[in-house]
Amino acid sequence: MNISSLPIETITRGLIPNHIKILNMVHNGAVEDGAFPQNLDTLSFRSTIPIRLVLLPQQLLFLYLDNFNSQPLEKSMFPSTLETLIINNYNQPLTSDSLPPHLNKLRLIMFNHQLNVGVFPQSLVDLHLASFNYDLIPFVLPPYLKILRLDQYTNTFKSDTLPSTLTHLELSSFKGSFQFVPQMNNLLKLSLFHTHSSAASMISNTKKIRIKCRTMDKLINLQDTLIQHLELHLERSSLNLSSNLVPKQIKTLQLLNIFIESNGLLPTSCLKLQTNTHDLDLNLIPPSTKHTYHTSSLSK
Repeated sequence: MNISSLPIETITRGLIPNHIKILNMVHNGAVEDGAFPQNLDTLSFRSTIPIRLVLLPQQLLFLYLDNFNSQPLEKSMFPSTLETLIINNYNQPLTSDSLPPHLNKLRLIMFNHQLNVGVFPQSLVDLHLASFNYDLIPFVLPPYLKILRLDQYTNTFKSDTLPSTLTHLELSSFKGSFQFVPQMNNLLKLSLFHTHSSAASMISNTKKIRIKCRTMDKLINLQDTLIQHLELHLERSSLNLSSNLVPKQIKTLQLLNIFIESNGLLPTSCLKLQTNTHDLDLNLIPPSTKHTYHTSSLSK
């Protein structure tokens, strides 16, 4: 159900039908206690006036709040059933037990405060902090985290800061080293501003990965990694493929803005090649390698 800009000041009890389970609301007025149906499991609330969390249905699974920064989050503010929490403008410290115990996905757009061990529930598997740029201390991230997105992070990574369970690591402003990060054998997607040469050791045991960045260290060496399926995507720049970027066991290779200008770069083990070079000289690749041209976007 969608409710947008109702010409009333207060959402009162009975206005929203009791059978509604999914509610998208834009309302800049008050909400009466009990106005939200108790069977509601998905709520998106956009308002210039912060919502009072006491009003939330206790069976809620998904909650999006456009405006909540009037007070720090505290224990039991949210229903214990909540699995997904997205808040646009919250920027106050997080304390232990302030988040729901069964939360799976957390997205805080404006949050930028130091994080302490124990602030995240161990159930969390997907974390997006769009403005966060404090040092990550060891073991602060939940142990089963799979997706981590830090849009503004430019600090260093110490030992035991990144859990080995990660499958997606997106650091769109990061240009630094992964020297102290252990091997991330489950990693499938690595998105960076700059790919430092130390990233090769971190991903050396993974067999399939997509690396997406704006610039790449010329010294990075992927030859001796176990990677068999590799996607290398350069955004807003380009370079020529060199042998150090091609794993010896490669089977499928996808290149975006990385150009093949000499032969002998691909081993015969490479069966499929995708590039955004429409006029690729096929004499530069093994006869057994099938080349497919894609547009500059390739696959997302």
